Order: sequence, then C-alpha cells, then structure tokens
Amino acid sequence: MIARSIIALSISCVLVFSFLVNAVYATTAHENSSKTIRHRDLTIDLGNGIQTDAELTMPILANRSLPAILLIHGLGPLDKDQFIPPDSRDFKQIAEYLSERGFVVLRYDKRAIGANGTIEDPNMWYNQTMDDLISDANKALHTLVDQPEVDKDNVSVLGGSQGSWIATRVAAANPFVKNVLLLSTGAEKVGDLIHTFMVNTTLQYTREILDVNHDGLVSLSEVVATENTPYWTSAPIPSMMLVENSTTGDYRFVEGLETREVDGGEQAIEIDTTLRSFLEQRFQSIFVDTEDRSCPYLRVGCPPMMRSMAELDNLSVIGNISSSSILIIQGGHDLGQPPAQAFVLEQKLLDLNHPDHAIIVYPGHGHTLTNIGEDGWIDLPGPIPDYILEDIYS
Repeated sequence: MIARSIIALSISCVLVFSFLVNAVYATTAHENSSKTIRHRDLTIDLGNGIQTDAELTMPILANRSLPAILLIHGLGPLDKDQFIPPDSRDFKQIAEYLSERGFVVLRYDKRAIGANGTIEDPNMWYNQTMDDLISDANKALHTLVDQPEVDKDNVSVLGGSQGSWIATRVAAANPFVKNVLLLSTGAEKVGDLIHTFMVNTTLQYTREILDVNHDGLVSLSEVVATENTPYWTSAPIPSMMLVENSTTGDYRFVEGLETREVDGGEQAIEIDTTLRSFLEQRFQSIFVDTEDRSCPYLRVGCPPMMRSMAELDNLSVIGNISSSSILIIQGGHDLGQPPAQAFVLEQKLLDLNHPDHAIIVYPGHGHTLTNIGEDGWIDLPGPIPDYILEDIYS
C-alpha cells in the first residue's frame, strides 16, 4: 500500500552488542503446515524484562549444518508473518518457501506487537526508537545462530523497507553474516525520503487522481467519491483530509484546512497552496514538534520512532558490509523508495570495489514487491510472485 511506502531506518554508527540470549522453545504442530516443513516456537529475551514471540521454520529432515536466514520487518506494527490487512503474510510466505528448499528461517514479532499486528503494549509501542529495533534484531540473530540445526558459517539476514536499514547495521556489527538481502531499500536520509513522499508524492496523487476536473482544487465530493475504491484505505489523502459525522455518516474537511466555495456552494481546497501547507504541517508534527500519542501517520510510527530515524541514511553504512554478499531487490514503481535509491547504493558499492553485490529491479512492482494497479498508484498487498522468491533463494 502507499501507506507502507515509508522508509527503513537505522543508526549512524555501528553498535557492537554483547549479550546472552535465552531462547525457550518447544516443537509444536501447526495447522496448515507443509509436510516438508517443521516449526519451533521461540521466546526471545530482548532485555529489560521485554520478550517477544518468534518462530523457526526448517526442513522436516533438518540436520545440524543448514544455512539460516533472519527476516527483519518493515515499518509499522508488524508481527512475525508481516501481516498486512486483509490477509497478506509475506514473511510467512518467504519463510516457508526457503525452508522447503533447505533453510532454517527465523522471524519474530516486533516488540509490543502480537498476532495480526495487534499493539499489545501501547506505551512501549509509542516510546520505541530505531536503537531498540536494531538491538532486537541483533538478539534475534544470535538466537538464530544458537539453534542446533544452523550452520554458523552460512547465516544471512533479509530486511524489507525499514528492516533493510536495520539489516545493514546488523551485518556490519556481525561480520560472520554471509549474505545481506535488502528489499525496498533507500540510500538518502530517511527524513528527506519521507518528506518527498508525504508532500510531493501526495500532491501529485491528489492532482492526478482526486482532482477529477483538473482545476487545481479538490472538492469534498471528489474526495468522498473515492470511498468505495482502493484509494480510500491504501492512499494517505482521504483519512488525513476528512472527518466523518458518526451520526449521519456525512463527511467534512478536517479543521485547519482553509476552504472556498465552488459552483453549487460546495467546499473545496486549493491543492498547491492550502493542501501543500497542510502536508508540510503534518510532516512537522511527526518529526519535529508534537507529542501526539495517537501516532497519527497511518499507524506506521509514533513521534519518538520517526524522529529517531529522520537523519539516518544507508549510504554511509553500506560500505561497512565488506565481508558479506549483498543483494538489493527493488520495485520499479516503488513510490516511497524509487529505484534510483537502489542505484545510488549500487554505485557506492562499485566505488568501494565491493567484491560481491547485485541489484534486481522488477518493472511494474511497488514497495511490497507485488504488482501495481493499472493507474500506477495502488500497491495492493498480496503474495510475492514466485520469480521474486526464486531470486531471493538463489
């Protein structure tokens, strides 16, 4: 979804963690399990009394020297499956695909998050930062390495979107990591990328999709008309601009949007002035000057998290992964992190004479690596195509 086209993040220096990870596990039977895969439930100790649930998948006939991979999620309240409504579970899909082909795969719930993306501890969710998520990924990596089936000389990490920024830091801090896979990643400062998406891309979307008569104004009826289309839930504009009357079901523009009357007396706003100012204020409220505990930007992150990643970039870090192979996978129509971001990272690796890296761009695919809708705007969640899974496996 467009709402998910927010960028992965990390810290500007490499932190080396020393810790003892206690993983408690039991072999369990899961419904719908493949006859070729078995599962192990884990509890990962994240420190400071915080635990999270995780799951290991592996071949049914797993021995003690299998390659292994850790999956690190993108931005938002995501569980181990990376559940996105209505029923996209791409991390579960990746895990089972790789385990059927000989890999041990570990995936875990984000701190404060339970099954299906449920926020179980709102206070922890509000206050977490990138440092917390990087620490969690490091502990998950060492939990994976401690499993008896894992070949400790053949361990990989895969990070998608926000997780790609985390994956680069984890790999740099753990030189034993053999392969690093970065999906839907970026090079520049996260704050700059998010600003471009929140302001410029949203304005472009409004001009092309919502402003039906292309008069430079977007009317209340033009926005409400999208209610029964995919735009209503997957694009940022309707939920930001409108307030619904719980009694009548009617809509109005939110407070703070200066309106003017158009033909027939309907209320409308100017796109390039009023809406632009509104979006700039929205950006400021998330990254600069609010303590709004509602986490207003489409549930992807609260102010402490967003601020912790604003100045982070991947360009200055990727060169620290000198001992790992690197694969960059990007959607050719990723609106939040366009292919140019991946090309900049590739150029950096070439400049550093990195010995083993590759980039794959899939035309017509969006941020979630699924196909984009016919109009080029909607990135609907769904299963990852087999040819992308094959490239990840290869």
